[in-house]
Amino acid sequence: MCNPQNQDFIKGPLISRSTSSSAKDVVGNTQPGEFIELTEYPLKICRQLFETLHKSGVRYCHFKSNEHLLAGLSGKTDLDVLVDRWDSEKTSIVLAGLGFKQFQATPCSRYPAIEDYLGCDRDTGKLVHIHLHHQMVLGQKWLKGFRLPWEAELLETRVQDETSVYVCEPHHELLLLFVRMALKLRPSDRIRWLLGRRCGGKSVSCELDWLMARTSVQRAQDLAISILGDGTEPVFRELLDSGLSYGRLFRLRKQLRPTTKAHSTFGTWAAQFVISWRRASRKLLSLKNKLFDVHDAIRRVSPRGGVVVALIGADGAGKSTVIRDVCEWLEWKLDVKTVYFGTGDGPVSISRRILRCAARTVGAIRRPAQKHNPAHTPSPSLEVHNVESKKAEPSLTRRLARFAYAVIVACERRRNLVLARRTRNRGSIVLADRYPQCQFQDMMDSPNLSEWRGHSNRLIRHLANWEFSIYELASKTPPDLVIKLCVDAEVAKSRKHEHTDESLIRRCQIIRELEFPEQTRVAVVDANQPIENVLLEVKRAIWHAL
Repeated sequence: MCNPQNQDFIKGPLISRSTSSSAKDVVGNTQPGEFIELTEYPLKICRQLFETLHKSGVRYCHFKSNEHLLAGLSGKTDLDVLVDRWDSEKTSIVLAGLGFKQFQATPCSRYPAIEDYLGCDRDTGKLVHIHLHHQMVLGQKWLKGFRLPWEAELLETRVQDETSVYVCEPHHELLLLFVRMALKLRPSDRIRWLLGRRCGGKSVSCELDWLMARTSVQRAQDLAISILGDGTEPVFRELLDSGLSYGRLFRLRKQLRPTTKAHSTFGTWAAQFVISWRRASRKLLSLKNKLFDVHDAIRRVSPRGGVVVALIGADGAGKSTVIRDVCEWLEWKLDVKTVYFGTGDGPVSISRRILRCAARTVGAIRRPAQKHNPAHTPSPSLEVHNVESKKAEPSLTRRLARFAYAVIVACERRRNLVLARRTRNRGSIVLADRYPQCQFQDMMDSPNLSEWRGHSNRLIRHLANWEFSIYELASKTPPDLVIKLCVDAEVAKSRKHEHTDESLIRRCQIIRELEFPEQTRVAVVDANQPIENVLLEVKRAIWHAL
């Protein structure tokens, strides 16, 4: 076996591992001028991780699903890494040094001796998910009820593949695949067996074919006898000759009982209870999240606590695009809740929808009359308070409509502030589209009734002060991270044509001048750049805050 410290890492892109040939073989067989599509690239953070593990002397191996190891190295799937438990401290130091962060699975999906680490590749912004196994914990989903003492065997026989990553020796991986499939069998699989359903999906078939091309039947059978015992020889031979089937896997599990019983974590009835309880808990929690605004985490939470991330910017800065892509980026592995504080096209309350419909209805009724009265001035929108419009005395109807609109928006924002705080406190990530502020009173998510706080009418003054108190609450409970998408007015005008130059200049200026408390981190991102560069900077800022 080669010395890992002298092994050169592959620095460039690799050919997809979906074929049986290595990248070197494929490239070597190409003709001059022939184009090869490079589909997967090892991320820099992954290359650094395994190179540092080598140098630190950590004994590890990627012990399953090595057929798509390159997909894991490129951030498309998980990496299942088994480490020597006596090297756990060194492993934690290596992961922390490269910026990997530990996350905790929720109780219904948490298993002993398995840790979750996420890393963010600085060059691409892609997330890398590592299942760090300190022991061989296997079994059904929701349970993982067996701990097989094979760690030393796998680490002693590990080999390096073409990416210079230590992986499980193919014969051991083939044996482990059959055992994993047998231990994952559920009672419902007997029905599938009787109905003649196919065992395993396409990915399992590809993995089995990939391993069969790299192993010999006789050596695999000898290994099975030495580890599992003579009783498993007939059924294991059938699996090698004829492939996977429910019948063969059920027979293998029956032959494995003497071995697995000595290493089981639960009794038969306790195992069924734990599986049923965890599945029911997950479904009830998902249903609760759909029915109520405040979300509880059902995937992973940070031991450092949840965060509220507010993205603010003038119209045309690309807030909606950034939030959509960032939400998709994080939801791959984490719990994310999006909260909308704006007054535009985002999700709004039923009350505001009714007010919108009423405004459109009134506008439709007045529009025919305006055609016969050229001197009539069009009615401004209920949802845009333009300080540059003529300061004509509004009618009683319009004043009532404005008050109703301001009260509805204030109630929405108060509810969303509570929602963001409670969801964050439960350990999830909250992405806030805009955030209320009371530093600038004319626009940009500010109070709508601030000019009437000193009104002579007691009721009007009370409503205005009540509305202002909600925006003060927002300043007293600021986000953990604010990302300012700063854009020039000319660029914003080219993206949003419905605003005047003066309005956009003012909005861009407000974003730059907004101040937040000392405990809030503020990241300023130049939104004039292409969207890819903006997204990368935003992802880096959010990852630093997690």
